[in-house]
Amino acid sequence: MGRMDSNLEMIAKIAAVCNDSGVEKSGQHYVASGLPTEAALKRKWGLPDGVSSISSSSDKDGLRCLYTWNKIEKRVGTLEFDRDRKSMGVITTSTSGKKSLLVKGCAVENCWKEAPMSNQRGSVVELDNSSRNHILQSLHEMSSKALRVLGFAYKEDLHEFATYNDIEQILLILSKDPPRKEVRRAIEDCREAGIRKAVITGDNKNTAEAICREIGVFGSHEDISSRSLTGKEFMELANPKAHIRQSGGLLFSRAEPRHKQDIVRLLKDDGEVVAMTGDGVNDAPALKLADIGIG
Repeated sequence: MGRMDSNLEMIAKIAAVCNDSGVEKSGQHYVASGLPTEAALKRKWGLPDGVSSISSSSDKDGLRCLYTWNKIEKRVGTLEFDRDRKSMGVITTSTSGKKSLLVKGCAVENCWKEAPMSNQRGSVVELDNSSRNHILQSLHEMSSKALRVLGFAYKEDLHEFATYNDIEQILLILSKDPPRKEVRRAIEDCREAGIRKAVITGDNKNTAEAICREIGVFGSHEDISSRSLTGKEFMELANPKAHIRQSGGLLFSRAEPRHKQDIVRLLKDDGEVVAMTGDGVNDAPALKLADIGIG
């Protein structure tokens, strides 16, 4: 395994330690538990220069890196994922006694506004307006290709009372979760049956729009400016019922659990029979509220 630069080393550390998913060997395959995105981050990134794997029963199943990182950086506190800051954080103590704040977030645009960035050489660079605009443009280009852009942040040498305002540097990582092959056919079946479709997701707006075009909710070149809103934009509409009455598919991105409930409630109040699918605990209130809830 080759030597990692300082940025990749920090990504490896945060991916392994600021993570509640599990990965275990079952026969010839690896089985993940917890959120798929978190499990995907627990790949074999590598170890710091000069550090060899710590011996464990994981040596034989390819999980040595994860085991070693969690020994080097002992997790002593957790800041659970929060819908406002849209990130998870952990406090760690290294083998040298140094405390750090490691943060993994899904809404990059929320977490790097005031923080400096780490450049390709691992140096800390203060952000000016030109740099911020360049990063926003890059985020737009990547998310428009259906890539999820995750922000990793950290602060080392913590004082006793650290907060998110102490974040020192931000790193970006890309992931892609391709739609299953059968999804486009299912969307077409709904259209033929006269079932209207609405996608409600926490993803970035550009990412969500690109995915909806891939699966056939929207056409590849269709103008969707009036049918794609963030949850916040939808809640600020003067007449939300007029919005949900539009023909064709609808998209609600960066949505929170309360937005899902409000959308279901508005559809039911408008006389619609609502079926809702969801695979997370935060979907439960909307699933229960819908006429048909599919967990």
